Amino acid sequence: YDHYDVFVMNTILTATFDFVNLSCMEPTVESLPLIREAGSFPWYLCDQTGVGKAFTLFMFTKSSKIAITDYIQAIPNMNYWICCVNDFLSFHKEELAGETGNYMHNCAYVEGITGVQVHADMGRELLEKWASIHTILAKSPHALELWQIWECGYIGWHLAQDRYKLKDLDL
Repeated sequence: YDHYDVFVMNTILTATFDFVNLSCMEPTVESLPLIREAGSFPWYLCDQTGVGKAFTLFMFTKSSKIAITDYIQAIPNMNYWICCVNDFLSFHKEELAGETGNYMHNCAYVEGITGVQVHADMGRELLEKWASIHTILAKSPHALELWQIWECGYIGWHLAQDRYKLKDLDL
């Protein structure tokens, strides 16, 4: 609490506990057959294990002097963007490996479409969330600048990792 506002720190801690809690359930959850009517379940897994809310808020330290009201409305979209960019960029390597126990294929199953279609839909949604985040944060240039630095680093890190096999795509 020395470095973060109470709301921010509590949210970081809650997201961390959610991650640990669901990670402990992972062996049980992985063996569950998906039910098509459980359409929100893939997002629940992604949200709880993606730690997006924590990563979203790590940048907003007390020393940044950015009011919570300048970014609180962007938190849901930032969380989605952080969680789903990882899944979006992991899709190529997972397809090459024949992996299907992932967010894309879980969504594909419950939505009755292909993983490739989920990937395309997610790409469009990520662009919409990105634009929304930038619009919301535009009223606070410092908040927007912190986010832009973070998002560039996040994408850059993924592009630099050999494990994602993104160099194969000549991006």
